[in-house]
Amino acid sequence: MDKVSDPARFNFQTLQCGRALAALAVVLFHANGTLALPKYFGIQPAHVFSSGFSGIYYFFVLSGAVMVLAHWRQIGQRQSPRNFFIKRFVRIYLPLWAVLAIIVPLLAGRAGLGDILLAFSALPAGQENILAIEWTLRHEILFYALFGVLLWRPRLGMALLGLWLAASGLTALWNIPFPIDFLLSNLHLLFGAGMLGAVAIVKGWGPPRPIAAAGAILFALAWLSQVLSIQSLETMSVWLYGAGALLLIVGFAQMEAHQGLTTPKFLQQMGDASYSLYLVHFPIISLCAKLFFWLNGRAGGLPLIFYFVMTVGIAVACGFAFHKCIEAPLLRLGKQTFARRASHPVKAMD
Repeated sequence: MDKVSDPARFNFQTLQCGRALAALAVVLFHANGTLALPKYFGIQPAHVFSSGFSGIYYFFVLSGAVMVLAHWRQIGQRQSPRNFFIKRFVRIYLPLWAVLAIIVPLLAGRAGLGDILLAFSALPAGQENILAIEWTLRHEILFYALFGVLLWRPRLGMALLGLWLAASGLTALWNIPFPIDFLLSNLHLLFGAGMLGAVAIVKGWGPPRPIAAAGAILFALAWLSQVLSIQSLETMSVWLYGAGALLLIVGFAQMEAHQGLTTPKFLQQMGDASYSLYLVHFPIISLCAKLFFWLNGRAGGLPLIFYFVMTVGIAVACGFAFHKCIEAPLLRLGKQTFARRASHPVKAMD
């Protein structure tokens, strides 16, 4: 298989579609779990989506791959770390702050100043008291910090990343308190897997179709093991998901690069809006659960699956609306504001 000479200039739509499906899986998981809470309906409307949490594992592997692909030729360049951190700030913090600016006033004093500061900074936190899904962003930002060192000093960055990943793997053997358990979470190995996957994509390693097929099998196996409560596989589910995500990303990206694989336009658009969807979906689902439980108590007669489908549809629609009306304008404003400091624009892929 041929190499990808400059992956930063190749806009991998398969990665965007994977991002879309991962975000949708998380939405389905949270909609199913929230409606099943005792204070609402008490039963799961769609148990098959109880494995949708795996979308987060896919995101972590994808993040490792995207960072390497987007910055492949910038490693060791003088301006790379500054440009990288400016782009990360614009891409991550501006939409996050917009969501928090809406949520925090609605909490009506239930969140303390410390919680608010931790939410806006996205620094390590023992628990999430404002935006439930933000714990994943905290891990992402930790990875970005180390990746920035790699751009600045490649040898030092590789050494630090290697030590970090090795230590993160060892923590699975012991019960370690916060914040060490956060700083050295074994979930960080998924970032490392994604970085390895990016190298495989650039170098053109392996036949893409069998690789993608093997990834789909592993991911499906992990998904079913949780749906069916197969304990012997459930204990390995994170690593099955991680390996499956790695192979899916590598296989489909190579098919796109070398075999002209095309992807559905709608999934590409959802991939573009996936960060917005990820940020807003949980508060929207919580509101929908309250609303539909209230309506069910007065009207009744509607199947729970109807409320589930409506909840997911509303959450996805709100994600698209937030992306179009708030996230996209904020990113344009951020690019204009920092145009003199960052030589590369903020792209959807990274």
